[in-house]
Amino acid sequence: MQSKCTTLLSTRTYHKLVKEHLRVVRACAEKNIPIVVLEFGDWGLTVDVLKREIDKVPRKALIIKPHRDGFIATKLDKTLKSFDANSLLLMGVNASYCVLETAKSAVRLRYKIITAEKLIADSLGDYEKEKSKSWYEQNGVFCDHSVELV
Repeated sequence: MQSKCTTLLSTRTYHKLVKEHLRVVRACAEKNIPIVVLEFGDWGLTVDVLKREIDKVPRKALIIKPHRDGFIATKLDKTLKSFDANSLLLMGVNASYCVLETAKSAVRLRYKIITAEKLIADSLGDYEKEKSKSWYEQNGVFCDHSVELV
């Protein structure tokens, strides 16, 4: 979750999203599950509260992406393969754009995608999120809660 993206969210949504992201990051640190953080262009750095927890994860990578899709013109696929990843838990802001475009490429590359209502947000509002939610449900695993995912 990049700093500029958070300005597109309500304060309430931001705090709920951070809480859930922290829960997942801490579980990954505890279970030695790798995390790959994607940052898009000039949208700022990952917010400090998440960055501090991500730094505690033993296996992690940061990828700066030039496009909405995290697989285009990056080493994301190579990085995921180096972690022996075959399932991806997706989190982030812009569920209908950046997260969705990355998810579509992940499916094309034969990764299993997983996300949860509480792990994604959409700056365009509920209508766009509902459209993308439908795609996630049809092409991967979409849960109401994030606790059971890690």
